[in-house]
Amino acid sequence: MALAGLKPRRPHVDIPGAGSHWAIGVLALGADLAEPYELQWNTGGTRLSFTLHGLWTSETAARWESAYRAAVLRAPRTAWTVVGDLSDYPPQNEQVQAVHEALMAFSAQKGMVRGALIVPKAVAALQMKRLANGASATEVIRFVST
Repeated sequence: MALAGLKPRRPHVDIPGAGSHWAIGVLALGADLAEPYELQWNTGGTRLSFTLHGLWTSETAARWESAYRAAVLRAPRTAWTVVGDLSDYPPQNEQVQAVHEALMAFSAQKGMVRGALIVPKAVAALQMKRLANGASATEVIRFVST
C-alpha cells in the first residue's frame, strides 16, 4: 500500500568507522501525517533516525524540539548515533536554525558519538555546518550532499 505524496528516501548511508546505517524509508507507525518530520530509534537503540520536510514556522520548530528532546532523553544506550535525512528540507529562518543548533549541542551533551546529515544542496549544507560549529558538534557530525 503506497501513501500518496510520499516518495522514497535515500535508503543507505555509510559513516566511516561506524558501519552501515539506514535512514527512515517509511513513516513510523503512529506518525502524525500533519507534522513535517519523522523520528524513531532503531531496534537496538543505537541510532536515532529522523527525516525533515519543507519550510518550518517557529511553532513547528518548537514541536520538533519537544519531540526530539523527549526521544533523546529516552535513549536506550549512553552512546548513540544520529542519521538525519534533510533531502527535502531547504534552508530555514533564524528562529528554526537556533532550534537546530540547540538540539545539536543537546545531542552531544546526551551521548551522541557520531551523526550524519543528508542535505540537498550546498547552501543547506553550509547552514547546517555553521549550526554544528556553533553547537561545538563538528567533531561528530558529518554531512552528505545529495
